[in-house]
Amino acid sequence: MLKNISRRKFAFIERIKLTLKYFCGAVVIFSLSNGIAVKFWYPDHYLFLTGTDKLLWLMASVSLIVGPLLILIVSNLDKPKTALRRDVAVLSTLQFLALGYGIYALYQGRPVAVVFEVDRFRVVSAADVLMEELPEALPPFRALSLSGPKTLSVRRSANADEKFEAVNLALQGFDLGQRPKYWQPIYNARRQVLERSRPVSELLAHYSMSRFDIQDRLIELKVQSQTARFLPVSARTTNWTAVVGEDSQLVGFVPYDGFF
Repeated sequence: MLKNISRRKFAFIERIKLTLKYFCGAVVIFSLSNGIAVKFWYPDHYLFLTGTDKLLWLMASVSLIVGPLLILIVSNLDKPKTALRRDVAVLSTLQFLALGYGIYALYQGRPVAVVFEVDRFRVVSAADVLMEELPEALPPFRALSLSGPKTLSVRRSANADEKFEAVNLALQGFDLGQRPKYWQPIYNARRQVLERSRPVSELLAHYSMSRFDIQDRLIELKVQSQTARFLPVSARTTNWTAVVGEDSQLVGFVPYDGFF
């Protein structure tokens, strides 16, 4: 009986060792692949602004919790070695496929442009872009960014046909900021940005309970609350506030809804 207990204890320890090896490998692969993706595709606060942090937590749960737990469950050392290797290989393959799909989702959801539209900034992801219009974009904007979004604005419709097309596509879910042929440099809309933006003092007054947090964030952005201005930001899952400097340039974001 003691011999059987000792054998089961040894088998359990070996299963733990196998699970820990698998977990360490998963940590390395997940950290490298997702760390590189996030660093280049989601700089600054864009991971949270786009709501992608939730996807990252889901991917981490699958890779670092569910995967190792399944390995612990299936790694019965009483199995023939071929069967054990097969089970581990199948689980590893499934986890790699899930990780690959997650990275593809990160790639498609990456922000490629922050576009000024009339009275707001819109964060546009790669999946949001009307791709067939890319060849019609200005030369600098014909390739979607792989290193963070470009700050752009949109031009006005040139004629009645474009206005009709814009309304029709808007009804289909494509706003001007998602249409590359309307993209133009942000400095073309400098006057409109200044006209449509509001003093940060209004933001501080509206969120009076969070006044000190907002002021700390403004200090991090190296702007003064007396001169800075703001515009609301529309993203897929969140609404934040864009902080605009005296020169109408976008300098950063604060995580408070600017639509008020």
